[in-house]
Amino acid sequence: MVDRKASDLSQANPKTAYLTFTTSEALNNFLKRKTEPVVKDKQECCVMGKFRSNRILFTAEHAQTKKIELPEYGKRAYAGIGDTNTDILAKLGAYYTRSAYIIPLFLRTEADASRPVEDLGKGLTLFTKVFYTDKKIHLAIHTDTSFRPYLEKYHETIEKLNPKAIMSIHGMNIKRKFDVLFGFGDDYKAIGDKKTALEFKLGFIEHLDRVFELLGMRNNLEIAVSTWFLAGSRNEILARHIINHNKQAKKEDRRFGVQVEFNWRGRAMEADKSIPTLPYQLTVQALGDFILKWTKNKM
Repeated sequence: MVDRKASDLSQANPKTAYLTFTTSEALNNFLKRKTEPVVKDKQECCVMGKFRSNRILFTAEHAQTKKIELPEYGKRAYAGIGDTNTDILAKLGAYYTRSAYIIPLFLRTEADASRPVEDLGKGLTLFTKVFYTDKKIHLAIHTDTSFRPYLEKYHETIEKLNPKAIMSIHGMNIKRKFDVLFGFGDDYKAIGDKKTALEFKLGFIEHLDRVFELLGMRNNLEIAVSTWFLAGSRNEILARHIINHNKQAKKEDRRFGVQVEFNWRGRAMEADKSIPTLPYQLTVQALGDFILKWTKNKM
């Protein structure tokens, strides 16, 4: 892969000006200078200059991460919770489109913004690996009923923003074949139907191929639409703010949404785990670019 700095990319393609960063320090400093997020009610929200016109919202419900020690399974045993660097990907996508992002600032063990508010404290679990063992366990999530006001506020903020499109950014583990997996909920209802979902995927791959070619790179990423696993069928963001919304909305007020799963192998650079790889940085920005065109042409 060609390692280009942000300024190099801007010179190579002034119309798109895709950005890349080789260190987390450079990326964090850039976002601090260029964005003005509001942190309140255990959420971080940033609305940028073009949101009113494009109404594209990036979210990252599981961005908060933690190692949960499990000494009962061994001295070094732990379970990992959260999706590393999904907040960074959401912020990059939002910045490129000058749209908006919102990220909850609590762990999904406390409250999971991708699960229904009414299920809070009702015994939901996550089937997950215990590191340094050969075991998998059902880890309790969405447990703390005191977080209900924060969950409600999170959904309230999304509705106030009234997005036209929502990109719910998540992370999948390295064992998965694909780099990027699109999920549109049960029966592809967040986009309409299976035919439209496949059209979205093929259109995006063509767009991404052109972006990589323009930058002197080759697109080797595996991209697919999920048919069942990681399809977003339990994602409350898609269910509440896209699918249920569209049932009652007028045609001109309907929304489009997608759960975007990014593989661990690209969400963290080998040299700096706090930043996604360059191809993944480019991919989320290209996705924002493609969705701008999609919403204009298809909605």
